[in-house]
Amino acid sequence: MEEKSKIESVVGSLAERQGLEVVECDLFRAGRKLILRVFVDKEGGVNLDDCQRLSRELGAALDLEDLIPGSYTLEVSSPGLDRPLRSTRDFLRQKGRTLRLGLSEAIGGRKALSGKLLDANDDAVTLEVARGKTTETISVPRSAILHAKVETVF
Repeated sequence: MEEKSKIESVVGSLAERQGLEVVECDLFRAGRKLILRVFVDKEGGVNLDDCQRLSRELGAALDLEDLIPGSYTLEVSSPGLDRPLRSTRDFLRQKGRTLRLGLSEAIGGRKALSGKLLDANDDAVTLEVARGKTTETISVPRSAILHAKVETVF
């Protein structure tokens, strides 16, 4: 699907120029409508102005290059608080925050962990986990993480 890679290239290039990172770019059909959905993020989070600016420039660029034949709906937004963390960059952006991890194998006798993110790389995520009145540092292999999200505290 060559068009999709061209679209992703245009989206990535415009987002990068605006200091944004493309978290997800998906072109799909919903009934008769064709939808291009783009989720972007940046250090400190994105705001409505970021999304509007990218949407305007992206719509103009896609129309100019005629990369999506016919009519389509363009949706540009932030990925939201409850989005899953996937890339090393996703994890590093959440450093210092509390994460909830679901694991494929038990680590320290548990298949779910909650703790403060200390560090992350391509191989592992390091959490500070409360154990009663003490804390311990646990390194979790990325291959063992089924899902990871920031734990929202209200």
